Amino acid sequence: MTRIAILLLALSLLLVTMQCKMNQHKTSELIVTVNNTTSVQVTDGVIKIPWTVISEKLPQANQQDVAVYLDGKQIASQWITSGNNAPYLLTMVNLSPEASAILLVKERGKDEVIPEFPKRTYAELSVKEGGQWEYITKKNGNQQYEYTGGEFKNIESLKVPEQHTDHSFYIRYEGPGWESDKVGYRLYLDWRNAVDIFGKLTPEMVLHKAGLDGFDSYHEPAEWGQDIFKVAETLGIGSIGYWNGKKAVRVEKTDSVECTVSMNGLLKSEIETNYYGWQTGDTKWNLKAKTSILAGSRLSKQYLKTTDQTPLLCTGIIKHKGIDAFTNQDETHSEWLYLATYGYQSLANDSLGLAVIVNKKHLKEITQDPLNHILVLEPKDHAIKYYFLAAWEKEPNGIKNRAEFVAYLKNLMVLFNQPLQVTFN
Repeated sequence: MTRIAILLLALSLLLVTMQCKMNQHKTSELIVTVNNTTSVQVTDGVIKIPWTVISEKLPQANQQDVAVYLDGKQIASQWITSGNNAPYLLTMVNLSPEASAILLVKERGKDEVIPEFPKRTYAELSVKEGGQWEYITKKNGNQQYEYTGGEFKNIESLKVPEQHTDHSFYIRYEGPGWESDKVGYRLYLDWRNAVDIFGKLTPEMVLHKAGLDGFDSYHEPAEWGQDIFKVAETLGIGSIGYWNGKKAVRVEKTDSVECTVSMNGLLKSEIETNYYGWQTGDTKWNLKAKTSILAGSRLSKQYLKTTDQTPLLCTGIIKHKGIDAFTNQDETHSEWLYLATYGYQSLANDSLGLAVIVNKKHLKEITQDPLNHILVLEPKDHAIKYYFLAAWEKEPNGIKNRAEFVAYLKNLMVLFNQPLQVTFN
């Protein structure tokens, strides 16, 4: 081979190497374009970036090294992996009406400092350990088991003991809790299986403080807020029920119940509850409930899945004297429907807005029984998804009157019907 040929070969190899590096540079970041096509301000708009899309652009990247940037600054994100579903990167943006934003997804630099983003959602399940069950007679004459002694400890999963019932003093605030920087909720993990509300006076996470200084202490005002709701024998807000044709029947009779904190993240947290042998009339069947909340949102998402033939389910809102329910069912252009109430219906006797939101494809009818305003729901492929929310006037920058609450719901419907448009390049 002549010297000239050798030089030409070396030059060709150099050009190929440079081209590979240029191509690698070109694919070193994923461009995510987000468009708000509505006339509504979007705050904490949800963006889901699939790992399959990211890995095509960043084939050498590890998930833990990937970050999202807006205007050159890293923003909060969270990897979501659930069951057999493909993982995705969750992040959020604020957008003015008819505005857009460009996000960059890329690997962090080796010396890049990872910002300490505030935790904006939380989920927990806390039970007593180190004590014992005792069969006792209550002051009202009722006999039941109580858990005496021991200390509360957070756990990830629980098969509810057969001895457990309401006011057993075993589970801190009687069930799992979940919260955003707006509001908190809890589920009575006993025969009631109903959702209750924690009103918050601060955007900080607070549920880890509730019920530590006395079993019912969260009913009293504290610096973080308080339990602001009374459920009694009703659906409370968004609780799961069976419609027997005359009234809503909560998940009262089961063979067993298991509950898991399936997610506890910066931007999203989730509780999963499995009901085995739920008896509805003469039938028993199994139900899986995934209840999640996102940062900056009052909404709890309820996803229900059954493996058996499904009866008519229902959900709804507690009735309060002098407070009427209202809906947007006359808005034929909307794929989504809300059932809502507003008024002096909190335990603190101040204003509270309540709503349940469902896609109309699941709606069988809007009805009521003596205790509840009710949405009767029909599963599709053994599954239902709906949302519920509470808006307390004392939350930071809270909704103060009915007009503001109605406007808030109308804006939600706009965003439900016209979600953010996301493209990847």
